[in-house]
Order: sequence, then structure tokens, then C-alpha cells
Amino acid sequence: MRRIAMLLALVLLSATIAAPTQKKTSLKVYYTNEKLNPGMGDCGKVFPLTRKVASTSSVATAALEQLFSGPSASERAKGYLSTFSERTKSILIGVKVKKGTAYVNLKDFRQIIPNTSASCAGELFLAEMDTTLKQFPSIKKAVYAIEGSPTNFYGHLQMDCADEPGLCDETPFKFKEINSILRIAAGSQARD
Repeated sequence: MRRIAMLLALVLLSATIAAPTQKKTSLKVYYTNEKLNPGMGDCGKVFPLTRKVASTSSVATAALEQLFSGPSASERAKGYLSTFSERTKSILIGVKVKKGTAYVNLKDFRQIIPNTSASCAGELFLAEMDTTLKQFPSIKKAVYAIEGSPTNFYGHLQMDCADEPGLCDETPFKFKEINSILRIAAGSQARD
């Protein structure tokens, strides 16, 4: 009996030692902060928070998933605020980066966070996403869509996507099926 106990202890010890540790990477998410930007004097002013996530080659996707989860309770206690919360954590359909532009396709969030159509709230909404994405050197610009439609996204924010050439183009958002497969695979990775 004693030999079995010793053997079991050795097996458990070797399993613990051999267990691979998952590599982590640090990235930033950007939210407003009522203590650093009192009274929201500048609607588009955002501040960084560092998050640790499982290492991935899809850092833009990981950063947006973290952003869309909203500030944690401890971050909120430090004054960080956002329209993003537990309710919005799954709004990302996918991200594709091409020639310095991130194409971000979102689920229809208009019923979950309707106040983004107000000018200050819309400016903050864009600032949080834009600044989070532009931390990566490969991203210089971001274009957004609601379920493949930039017109619906920018229209909700009371902006005319026709003001910028190519901004209303739905073609870059035709990657939903491929990205869904990638998101399912990425979803199995643990997050902090």
C-alpha cells in the first residue's frame, strides 16, 4: 500500500512539473476615467489599462475582446468608465487588418448601448476602439461595421460614411465565416 501511495505521489509530482505554462502577452485597452477627465471635459480622452491575455497572433481581436468586456470592478473603483460592459463582451464578429486598416465587424449593439448615437458618447465610443487598435504598429486606421454594414454603423453615430471615399464599402467585411472559425478556436484559450 505504501508503494502505491509513493508511486501515486511521484506521478502527480511529475504531472505538475511537466504541465506547460501558457505564455501571456500584455496589451492595452483604453477607457475614459472620471478622475483623470473630470466632467468628461474632453469626450474623446481615454487612458490606458494593461491587460494580460494568452499569447496570440490575433492581438487586435484579443484587445477588442478585452475592451468590449468593460472595466473590471477594481478598474471602475479607480475611476475608469465605459459604455462597454459584461453585456457587450460578445459584440465582436471579427477583425481583419489589411494595408494598415483594421476592419472591425460588430454584432448589432444598438439596443444594448443605444446612447452611442449621442455626440459625446459616440466620440468616446470611437476613441476607445480607435486608440485600443492603434497601439499596434500595423494599424493606422479603423473602419467599423454593424453586421457587415459600415453605413449602419456610421449612421447610428450620426456620421455619413460617404464623407470619406471607400468608407461605406462592405466588401472588406465579407470575412464573417472564416473569422467565426478562428474565434471559436481562439475562444478556447483562457483569459485573465
